[in-house]
Amino acid sequence: MTGPATASARPGRETPCIFCSSPTGGKGEHVWPKWFLKRWAGQGPFTRTRNGEPLMRRDGSPQRTPEMAPVTVPVCGSASHHDCNAWLNDSFENPAKRVIHERYGYENGRHLK
Repeated sequence: MTGPATASARPGRETPCIFCSSPTGGKGEHVWPKWFLKRWAGQGPFTRTRNGEPLMRRDGSPQRTPEMAPVTVPVCGSASHHDCNAWLNDSFENPAKRVIHERYGYENGRHLK
């Protein structure tokens, strides 16, 4: 895979924010934040799934990748009056980051274990 997978029904066309329906400006929010993807780099193989079911290769075996897929979804940002991306960061990503870093031995972005 050369770039992030996008949950857009029509690639190349602006899609509404999945939370408030505001325009997204063509950008999306990573389902797994970049810092989280970096934490698991090289830890694969990971099985690619859609709706909980493994994606299969032509030979019938599940698709596996060495890295977690950087999937994005359409979420509005600072150009919108809602800014759902900031809301996600403040409500979920930043609190989770502290807990995950404490659990897995990170301090100031450095792996301590």
